[in-house]
Amino acid sequence: MNIFKVLASRKKFPEEMTSVLWGWLMHPEMEHGLGRLFLERFVKEVAEHDDSDVVQQLLATPDDEIKCVLEESVPNALIDIVYFFGEYVFAIENKIYDGSIEEKQLQREYYGLRRKYPDKKIILVYLVPDISPMASIEYDGLVNIIEQSHACALTTWSDTICDIISGIFRDEATRTIRPIPEQTKLILESLQTFVKDGFYGYDFIYKDGRNNTRSAFPRSTYAELKTKTQGFVGVALGAAGLMKMSKDEILSKGFQYDDSLECNRQYWLPLKEFITLAEQRISGERLPTGFRQRLDSASIYEMVCQQNNRQIYIGIQGGERGLLAMGQHEVNIKSWQVTTGKQPNSQWISGERYKQIYKQKFGNEIAQQIKKVEDRPKSHGSLGSLSEGYLGKLDSAQIYSMVSQPNCGRVYIGIKSGEKALMAMERQEIDKKSWQVTTGEQPNSQWITGARYKQIYENKFPERKQS
Repeated sequence: MNIFKVLASRKKFPEEMTSVLWGWLMHPEMEHGLGRLFLERFVKEVAEHDDSDVVQQLLATPDDEIKCVLEESVPNALIDIVYFFGEYVFAIENKIYDGSIEEKQLQREYYGLRRKYPDKKIILVYLVPDISPMASIEYDGLVNIIEQSHACALTTWSDTICDIISGIFRDEATRTIRPIPEQTKLILESLQTFVKDGFYGYDFIYKDGRNNTRSAFPRSTYAELKTKTQGFVGVALGAAGLMKMSKDEILSKGFQYDDSLECNRQYWLPLKEFITLAEQRISGERLPTGFRQRLDSASIYEMVCQQNNRQIYIGIQGGERGLLAMGQHEVNIKSWQVTTGKQPNSQWISGERYKQIYKQKFGNEIAQQIKKVEDRPKSHGSLGSLSEGYLGKLDSAQIYSMVSQPNCGRVYIGIKSGEKALMAMERQEIDKKSWQVTTGEQPNSQWITGARYKQIYENKFPERKQS
């Protein structure tokens, strides 16, 4: 059970509750048992260098002298989380939904902090779901006014926070840090899944009069959906899944439809966005200016190749330098916001440059061999053998089904931190995961063999073992 997803089902999760939770995790004297681990790692992530002055002052400040205030009041603004240590005021403005972004809010907060704490060094951090045009524009407004003695940073739940949590789990697995209390570990696992699912809740089901469990939402064809004016459409894997569908599949498939004005479920697209993407897949035409959607790295590459010479931009933390610094596996598991039209700021790189870097990472031959995974079977259906050089993303159960086939050949699964990380995962986390799969040669040590994956999976889920 994921309590965050339960509370976010049908209605949006209260944004202020994530601020309370994050403030609790970063406070060194709270009962989570992690001390100042979260606070130090978050400050280091923002400061970018372990030897920076802000990091050194934090390390030199005793726990009982670190002060935390939630909803700190400054002239003309309220700030979600503020930490005080040494000569620093470390403020965090938290957003988990793009719709809650307010114009010039960061500017008001910065001016308010400067007036209230004129003798302090101010660091104002903008914590957002991911790099979006709206967040970029708001952050640029802050960058343009901030003084040289102060600093600001743009960071994300989807990358920074999830990476911090993964790093803590990894360090516990290698005994670099003390064991994490079980209750805290459950909170962290649930929070990480909740963030990766886009802060969405569960889809509820009900039983009809014949006691058959079925979806609470009716299905409609593409033609029927085009006649509707509002609502949301459920698509397996969301926009990325729709981008992988063929024209015939889109035209013949029945999609779940909800006519409500608000939806907080993973992989449900606003009707207008669904129609736009579906029309592009059917006709092959260019996407309209102002299009915005989150897609996985391989889907972005495919889109850029299809939308040749189109003004497409991809929002990546750190921009081009951030993408160049990533390893092949890290790129494989990432997803980013894509937009068309004007480049929001320097953290958004052009589609053409993305395509060049992607080819450098994977090589022209591998990039051209990325195949669509269509008509995926449910849970434990057979996938059969794959051609040499295949590169695609499958969920954990589909991977197990594939490596259990007698003729599956040399298969490797890309998992961050490799075999140790997989062994450290709980059953619930594995069930939610999907990983890149390749055949042929093992790319590096973070890719584990299909045979080893099968052994670990069966140890985790003995009831699913295939004979």
